[in-house]
Amino acid sequence: MILVDTSVWVDFLRRKGSEAVKDRVSALLSSREACCTCPVSFELELGARSPAELRAIEVVLGVCPFIPLEKRHWVVASGLGRSLRTAGAAVPHGDLLVAAVALEEPCAVLTLDRHFIQIRQKAAPKLEVELLEGSK
Repeated sequence: MILVDTSVWVDFLRRKGSEAVKDRVSALLSSREACCTCPVSFELELGARSPAELRAIEVVLGVCPFIPLEKRHWVVASGLGRSLRTAGAAVPHGDLLVAAVALEEPCAVLTLDRHFIQIRQKAAPKLEVELLEGSK
């Protein structure tokens, strides 16, 4: 399974999003390898600007297996945050939760966000990250 991060979904759903992102996500959806988790769906739904955008998000996420957050994910995420703080780095809490889910399940994170590289380098060397280039 590959946990698709918010940044990738946003680019995928944009009319003028990156063709590379659209192709990669489409392939994951076709092969049923894409999955989602609470922080990602929260960020996407929060950012919806219209009922049509919200419906598009619901449709695309509706075909993905969903990994709910459990206590163990929160524990891992807080540990990652403390490790990063000790290393002099800070990343958004949502990214810590996504990384924790990926580490615990385990699955790779597909992202456009370099925070996940920082998490891997400074706190979680076992975190699998596939970093894509999105639309500019």
